[in-house]
Amino acid sequence: MIKRAPPLGRAPYFQQTCMPRSNNVTMNRSEASQYINNEFSAACIALFEGFQCKVEPIEADEADLDNAIAASIDAGSEELEIRALLRMPFSVLSLTYPSADITVVEDTKLEDWMAEIANLLIGKLKTRLLNQGIKITIGLPENFFGDEFESLIPPGAEEFVYGFDLDGVPIECRLYLELMADELTIEAEGDDDVEEGELEMF
Repeated sequence: MIKRAPPLGRAPYFQQTCMPRSNNVTMNRSEASQYINNEFSAACIALFEGFQCKVEPIEADEADLDNAIAASIDAGSEELEIRALLRMPFSVLSLTYPSADITVVEDTKLEDWMAEIANLLIGKLKTRLLNQGIKITIGLPENFFGDEFESLIPPGAEEFVYGFDLDGVPIECRLYLELMADELTIEAEGDDDVEEGELEMF
């Protein structure tokens, strides 16, 4: 089942009313799905803004990514399975590559950078979930070209598709989510939250 990403900004009703900071919260399957989806979209925006890009949400089908490179990475626990997938043109990789001189970056280095971007994204998501008591183990990123990535789509998983414009260039981020139980319990945020960029390793 494909779900287009909801408008960004205001949190869903259940997050506003049912998630006090002082108590744990148990969510049903639908609420848990939307919660993780929200955390994923927030992780995407935080990642790209960290590259000093201007990030604007767009409709996912507005992005022309036929010649884009894709990277996929999975993560999970006993409670859930996640696969994140990014698609973007090489121009974005050059734009965000951590080098002062982007004119001499080889394609192989850009491909490695694409895999690292996927790794950074899932790391940000892991940190956000960890701050709510949800621990996930991260796999290794893989790169794909064309429609090769379609073979990795987990059958039966919910699909959430986001489009973003980064400094005038469209990209796509996808979340595939499988929940193993009908309920998911999260912990209230506290002073010992893990900061993004200080990811704990498990």
